[in-house]
Amino acid sequence: DYPDLAPDASGTSLAPHHRVEASAGAPPGRRAGFALRWSASEGGGATAPFFVPLGAPACVAADATDLPRAILDRATTESTLAIPDVLEISDLRVGVGITHGYVGDLRVEVVTPAGTPIALHDRSGGSSDDIAGTYGVDLTPFEPLSRACGEDSSGTWTLRVRDGVPANTGTLDAFRIEVCGRPFEALPPEIRLAEVTREGAGVRLAWWPYPGLTSYRVYRSSDPSSAGAFADVTAGDDDPADTTFADPAPGAAAYYLVTGVGAGGEGPKGHFGE
Repeated sequence: DYPDLAPDASGTSLAPHHRVEASAGAPPGRRAGFALRWSASEGGGATAPFFVPLGAPACVAADATDLPRAILDRATTESTLAIPDVLEISDLRVGVGITHGYVGDLRVEVVTPAGTPIALHDRSGGSSDDIAGTYGVDLTPFEPLSRACGEDSSGTWTLRVRDGVPANTGTLDAFRIEVCGRPFEALPPEIRLAEVTREGAGVRLAWWPYPGLTSYRVYRSSDPSSAGAFADVTAGDDDPADTTFADPAPGAAAYYLVTGVGAGGEGPKGHFGE
């Protein structure tokens, strides 16, 4: 329960507060999904699903060993470092040490192992000296570090410093990556239907989304006794990446299973546990 809330206001739930605990055997990295239904004197509704990752994140760090390197006029200087740990990135920090007499000349970006560039500094600061600190802690990046979230931490990270104006040079002195995350899920979990509605002679399915999936597959059967009786009807889905499926001719009785497809492959077909 909540106290009476004005429009656009927020408040704290009233005791006893709801509490949810995951079992001790829940795989780290698995996400627990929630959706809240609410009611008030003015009406009711439901929130969009939200997901809470299970298990404490692990954090790793690495420092570049190929430094210092000169930053020359109208040239790009690069430094690389390697992280062997395989984690699904949830938090990233980038430490940088640059000696330069006019930081307004510089563009600095970090490139993830997946090839995603993130601009840290983009020719701001005018004639100020040097860049030293950690983006995500005491320095604010030009682009959000969250662009790396969901990617694999393992591999080669690159820092690029571009001096676009003549007359001032400098040195790239330090480059450090600190990353936190959890193990990638081996397979996505079972996908649960949220709604089944009639549309004329057909049926429309809707299911809860799950983070990190690339597509979904839909199976149909007139006999729910075994998973082998379900035929793959995904070819009839206009958009396998969304969370709905319209079946124009399901027959007199139809049963459905929906699976998720992620980086590790296709997840289980419902309670059959395939």
